[in-house]
This record gives sequence, structure tokens and C-alpha cells, in this order.
Amino acid sequence: FNPEILRRRRGAREALCRAIEEVQADVVVLCCGPLEDPALDALQDAVLTCDCELMAHGRTRLARGAEPRLAGLQGSGLLLLYQPAWRRARMVLKRILDIGGALAGLLLTWPVLAIIACAIKLESSGPAIFAQQRVAAGGRRFRCLKFRTMRVDAEELLRGDSVLYAGYLRNNFKLPEGKDPRITRLGRFLRRSSLDELPQLWNVLRGEMSLVGPRPVVPDELAMYGEEAPLLLSVKPGLVGAWAVNGRSDVGYPARAELELGYVRQWRFGLDFSILARAFPIVLSRRGSP
Repeated sequence: FNPEILRRRRGAREALCRAIEEVQADVVVLCCGPLEDPALDALQDAVLTCDCELMAHGRTRLARGAEPRLAGLQGSGLLLLYQPAWRRARMVLKRILDIGGALAGLLLTWPVLAIIACAIKLESSGPAIFAQQRVAAGGRRFRCLKFRTMRVDAEELLRGDSVLYAGYLRNNFKLPEGKDPRITRLGRFLRRSSLDELPQLWNVLRGEMSLVGPRPVVPDELAMYGEEAPLLLSVKPGLVGAWAVNGRSDVGYPARAELELGYVRQWRFGLDFSILARAFPIVLSRRGSP
């Protein structure tokens, strides 16, 4: 497989991923000499998606987020550009931290959760919790939990009104502030304060989400990521993420996709802690909230 076509031909990344899966490869070795940066970036995206090691002969530029070390392969000195075993080990620790954080969050906020649930029931009939189908790691679907901020028939109203639905698609899968007739008065406050997201702590505890990661998308949104969608789905979605601390609703596609994919490529614990630290003042200031 000539990796140079990765930067030139549409669908080449998918073809490489299929080739890796067909032979059930654990290691991809770059033997064609130095690549231009876009081709190397695309190659790294493919091996990251397929959870393979990436090795190469000496290079002038390292792959993004690489932890390079020398590795031997049949007597030849190679540079290990990407090692998924290290990433998997860190993901186990990330999961432990997710469980601890979600439990602590639920224990600390349960009075707030109870008050909000009662207030929603008092304002309008229907369940206090709204579960929307979102896409999880590996393309699996899950029920993403939120406090209900809309009328009970919100989905039917949206799909049944062609003008409203067209505006929803045109505005990055949401309606402009003040122009969504489905949102309740309490729901408007919950959205502005991000309190409607608190039930997702349960999604984190269940292992469907992480405390930090790309925000979960609805199935239709995957089209905005094109052939890089598998890379997005190589990690769990998060309660907060790079997009959430860099403008949220003020940042639409394709800039949102670049932020979320950048997190996947550069993930480190330090990045998670930085995002969490930035999230609290942003939520309190309501910057970029819908």
C-alpha cells in the first residue's frame, strides 16, 4: 500500500483501514522512506483508528503525539512512532478516574438533580429525563441522558416542520437561540447553565461516555467528519471536551470537527486535566451555551 495516496485520493484512508483489518495486522511498518507531512498525518490517523503500532526508519519529523523509541524488527533498527499498548494502559487508568469522578459527581449533586427533576415535572407533564440516541465509541448507539428542556413532542414537531428542520440542519444540528419553539422556560435556564447535562454522569458511570472526550454526536452529524469519522469513534464521547471549552455553540462545523479530532490525536492525561480546569469557569460564565 503506497501511503502517499493517503493525502491525494478520497477514500484512501478507508482502504488502508480495510487492508489492516483484512490481514488482522498488529504492526504497520513504513518502508517507503520519508513522507510529506499530510500523508504521515493521514497514516497515523489510520493506525490510530485500527489500534496498530506504527514503525518507520529514521525520520526528520515525528508523528503527532508520538512517544518514539527504538525497536528491533529482524535485526533492523526502527523507530516506533505509535504504540497502542501504552494508550490502552492509560485508557484503563482513564476509566478508573471516570468511575471515581462520576460517583463523586452524582453524590455531590444528587440534591440538585432531585430539585431540577421536580421542577421539570411541575412545569410540564412528561418525564424529567430525555434520552436521545447518540453514537458511542466503535459506532455503537447509546441513550445519552439529559434533563428534558423541551416539550414532550419536540422530536415530532421538529421532523414534522420542514422549515424548522431545515434551519436545524443549517445551524449545525441545533436551532438558533430564541428561535426554538420547543424549549420550555425552565429548559432555557438549564441549557444556559449546562445543568441539563448532569444526568450524563450516569452515562459515564455506565461506561458509555468519559468525563472528557469529544461531545457525543447524533448519527446525522457523522457526515460532518467525512472519512475521519472512524477516528472520532475510536474514543468514548465525553461530558466535556475540546469543543466544549473552545466556544461550544459559537463554533460550528468544520471548526468543531477539527477541535474534536485534534483531541483524539493528541490525547494525554494532561490534556484532560486542562480541559476540566477550563470547563468550570466557562460553564459559570455561560460562554457559548445554547
